[in-house]
Amino acid sequence: MKFHFKIALIICIIFINLLGNNLFSQINNIDFNKLKVEQITPPEILKIKNEMVKNNLSIDDLEKLAMSKGMKANEFSLLKIKLETDVPKTNVELGSKIDAEPIDLDIESQNNPKAFKSKIFGSDLFTNPSLTFEPNSNMATPLNYILGTGDEMQIIIYGIQEFSTSTHVSKEGKINIPNIGLINVSGMTFEAATAYIKKACGNVFSTIRSGQSNVSITLTKIRTIKVTIIGGKKSGNYSVSSLATLFNALYLAGGPDENGSYRNIELIRDNKIIKKIDIYKYIINGDQSDNVGLKENDIIRIPVYNCRVSIEGRIKTSGIFELLPEENFNDLLKYCSGFSESAYLSSIKLIQNTEKELRIIDLTKDEYISYKPKSGDVFKVGEILNKFENRISIKGSVYRPDDYSFSPGMKVSNLISKADGLTGDAYMNQAQITRLREDYSKEIISISLNKVFSGDSLHDIKLNKEDELLVFSMFDFKDNQNINIGGEVRKPGKYPFVKNIKLFDLLIQSGGFTDEASKRIEISRIIKKDQIILDQKEIATILTIEITDNVLTDESKNIVLEPNDVIQVRKIPIYQNQKSVLILGYVEYPGNYTIANKDERILDLINRTGGLKSEANQEGIYVIRGESKIPINYIKILKKPNSLQNIRLQPGDEVRVLKLVRAIKIEGSVSVNTEIPFEKGKSVRYYLNSVGGVNENGWKKKIYCVYPNGITSSTKSILFIKNYPEVLAGTTIKIPAKPEKKERSSANFVGIASVSTSMATMIAVLAKLFQE
Repeated sequence: MKFHFKIALIICIIFINLLGNNLFSQINNIDFNKLKVEQITPPEILKIKNEMVKNNLSIDDLEKLAMSKGMKANEFSLLKIKLETDVPKTNVELGSKIDAEPIDLDIESQNNPKAFKSKIFGSDLFTNPSLTFEPNSNMATPLNYILGTGDEMQIIIYGIQEFSTSTHVSKEGKINIPNIGLINVSGMTFEAATAYIKKACGNVFSTIRSGQSNVSITLTKIRTIKVTIIGGKKSGNYSVSSLATLFNALYLAGGPDENGSYRNIELIRDNKIIKKIDIYKYIINGDQSDNVGLKENDIIRIPVYNCRVSIEGRIKTSGIFELLPEENFNDLLKYCSGFSESAYLSSIKLIQNTEKELRIIDLTKDEYISYKPKSGDVFKVGEILNKFENRISIKGSVYRPDDYSFSPGMKVSNLISKADGLTGDAYMNQAQITRLREDYSKEIISISLNKVFSGDSLHDIKLNKEDELLVFSMFDFKDNQNINIGGEVRKPGKYPFVKNIKLFDLLIQSGGFTDEASKRIEISRIIKKDQIILDQKEIATILTIEITDNVLTDESKNIVLEPNDVIQVRKIPIYQNQKSVLILGYVEYPGNYTIANKDERILDLINRTGGLKSEANQEGIYVIRGESKIPINYIKILKKPNSLQNIRLQPGDEVRVLKLVRAIKIEGSVSVNTEIPFEKGKSVRYYLNSVGGVNENGWKKKIYCVYPNGITSSTKSILFIKNYPEVLAGTTIKIPAKPEKKERSSANFVGIASVSTSMATMIAVLAKLFQE
């Protein structure tokens, strides 16, 4: 019987093993121990996610697998972030094949006008939403406005006689005024029509002729007209206000199309070209003379450009410009706002098309006015060299070290004078001039400043352009000497050594002693010897000084210091800053308390506060220490003050004593999350029944209680009997949800079938063995 049990157990283990291997067939091949998450690409992340979906694995399942294979926790944290974020956004469900598609830049540009900006000069005039050229409908009607069908007028007579009417211009071009009749106004200017209407009213109303009544005529509604735009980005027929101008219509059409001209736009009326429009006149000079008013059935024709050139580099406005046949390179410079300050002006690189290939032309300054650009020309304006034609430099111990202008015949003394002379620490025995030779190699010329100022022409030599004079300081030939002071002074650190500096001088510079300073000062000093002494172990001399209270006046202790001395002011051995703890909540006197001794404990502190208030919860006491929370069992401490529960206090501890709350919170997978009154002695089961019991997702055997001091107690199960934790006042009962059951994928079922077949075969073999 025992033998059969062992065989059955082996079969079960083999079955589970085979099943697991099938489920993790692909992911199991990953060497998690050597996996570098930072180097994983998005496609590889996607592959892992597809395998997880295929095998119905959660992040937690993957974590267990990865950890079992030696992956570190911090590496898996990075992998988890990538699994959640580092996958291209698609509309395809996870687990399906995803092919990234390139972004259509043209569509992107259409959806976001700022994503693409044409380099054609003038194109932004028709893409700027703030510049529509739309006529102002609130402005007074222009006197030269031509009336036509659809216009509406209001006529008011006021004074002794009063009369008001609104009328519109009919298809026949007439308006109808009651008591006056039909008046033909079509084709008249508003000014002429106003005079004519007033005269007609005067013929009927005598008070108008006598001046006792007046006539007011206003245009209340302006007609729309139809115009046609050809060659625009959005060519077509447009209905616009009769006050609209040519630029307004061009804006509605999006301006010229890709090959449209900006310099030769035609306004056609009655089959005749009545005007040619050059938009550059408006852009460059603000000239709106071409922005003429439109009439019914006008046609705006935008022909294809004849000549476009490109200019780039050190100019103020780079881009593609359209030129007229008679214009030259100087005109192009005007349109691009001229050269920038750093432009190389002597010549410009011109790249030009030939019938077979490109060629480069150096366009000189003299040719700017004569050269007429050809369509396709590309002009590249270079930058001036980072080089000076008349620079000379002086550095070092002068009052104004800098670059200066060079003039022929300048000497060393002249350059020093330009720099406002030598500083007091200047080294007079030698200075150096660095000079460029004709082959651009450098040479050093040494001179004596003493001889320069004595008039020696061999030293006060003539300088060349780009010469650099270096004046040394006397301190350049000395080591930087410092003194260090540390320990119990207010400003410890490194201080510059000066001759005859004394210990007390340095103490004053470093802010004097701190409150923790002892009476012992130690000075360590470098041993300096001209000869090497064999077997010498001593490397520094140590001077120890015992000071008195009147240290700053005790000359017998005021030692003269030497370069590189290190001074240490020692600390009082028994000095300690006072440390405190904070206690808050339901004690008699909450607040900050100084720790009296190293062995002071939580009970000592509570007693110092006067003890707990009557409404304090003895089960609701805890200590916050740094980022940790330490529960306190106060009842146990009262019974056994020497128990480990009576913890020692540490500086910065914060003790919280909570109020006794006679209620129980119930949270999690129950019918109602709520609070109910506490009843002493009642069990977890009683409180759960009070809220309708655990719902279908509740995990009964994992129910746990959280007590006010932070301690948790979980349900224990012995032989299928659940032993729930004790419930105290202020307890929170937590009912977690059951883990979700995973549905097996088709791949799982195939794996299970395969394993089942293998198992059946194995059982048959074993059965045969038993028979034998």
